[in-house]
Amino acid sequence: MKEHTPYLVQRIETRQTVRDDDVGVDRHFRFDYMGSAEFEFGALPKALKAIRATKLMNEPKRIKHPDGHIVWYVGPKELFETAKKLFFSQLKDRYEPRLKESTYISEVFGTDKLTIARVKKGIERSWKPNTIGWWDIMSTYAFFCKKDDAKKWLDCVLKKR
Repeated sequence: MKEHTPYLVQRIETRQTVRDDDVGVDRHFRFDYMGSAEFEFGALPKALKAIRATKLMNEPKRIKHPDGHIVWYVGPKELFETAKKLFFSQLKDRYEPRLKESTYISEVFGTDKLTIARVKKGIERSWKPNTIGWWDIMSTYAFFCKKDDAKKWLDCVLKKR
């Protein structure tokens, strides 16, 4: 599998209530509105089809930043390092590679400059994204804040719509 540079990373949120009428990812997950046409017009179903055609690792694999922040990777073993680099760069507010839309990874983990400055001043966070995971829709991997969500994603992507 050739090297991949992430560009279209979809933010994933959890549904407040399970949609019993649906199967697969739509049953448990919802996708944040990204505000760019590249994420629309069938991009997500096409990306889901690509994931289903890929040999994925059987279990979520932990990605741990030296600062202790953890996400759980779901995808082929060949793209693990790509996902790790993306997580590390977005966590530290460096934003390399440059993505089409923000991941809010640093905001989710509280490592963005604004949150750090507010904490130092004793100001409570006024906003935190509902994002629980990230899906590189130009590739075949995703990663999640919690292992349970990563397992649920793996189970869901293996089911047909």
